[in-house]
Amino acid sequence: PPADPDLGPRTRDPQAVTELRAAMTGAHYQLPRRVVDVLRAPTATVTTSPLQFLDDGPGRYLTLVHLDGPSGPPPVRYVAGGPPPASAGGGHAQIELPDTAPPWPVHVAVSRAAATALGLQPGDRLPAQDQLGRRVDVRVSGIFVPRSPDAAAWRTAPQLLRPARGSSSHGRASAAALVSSSALPDLRLAVPSSDVSVRLTFSPRLDAVHAIDARALVRALVALKASGGPTTGSASWDTGLDQVVEEGLARVA
Repeated sequence: PPADPDLGPRTRDPQAVTELRAAMTGAHYQLPRRVVDVLRAPTATVTTSPLQFLDDGPGRYLTLVHLDGPSGPPPVRYVAGGPPPASAGGGHAQIELPDTAPPWPVHVAVSRAAATALGLQPGDRLPAQDQLGRRVDVRVSGIFVPRSPDAAAWRTAPQLLRPARGSSSHGRASAAALVSSSALPDLRLAVPSSDVSVRLTFSPRLDAVHAIDARALVRALVALKASGGPTTGSASWDTGLDQVVEEGLARVA
């Protein structure tokens, strides 16, 4: 869970990516050994709540997403523009803004499908707001296509590649935009912390799950889901792997 307050001065942290990867490592160490043994390395997603555009009437929404996996963000190819840059120069990488400051800009890139659905192009400046009416300044740096669209990382934020469209009579559309490693410190400064969630997604190694110790794995997974959570200020865990293993055991029996 995010720890930064929404009130008071906000500080841009140039080490945001390093801290995210440290959190990934820390969360991995919280897992029981029996669970770790059946999982691949995680993909981290830093995701905002949907932001509503203010420039063209209601109905267009954009979620900002940063992806980071064991080998870094998934590779993309830009068909227009380029990757999202940092909004602060090298001499101002770490700055503090008072709570009365105007919205801090964050640069993003959108997939070709998202650009078509929302009518976006490089250079667009998108005034937006969250569900509480707090303003966010989004700027489009480029349009990309994924080099490996079937990579597991994209499945953690499907609207990056597959925007949702409403009926043509209402003109509604919802998509996600990619925040680069360079722009992640700006995301933390541009969007209220209560709008930001951090999630790690682990996928199982199927060849590591065996019937002989499956019961112990199920118990470890159930205990993990019962631990932590928002009330304790620590990570909460959710999985359906215990149910899948139980069903497998029933079929074996």
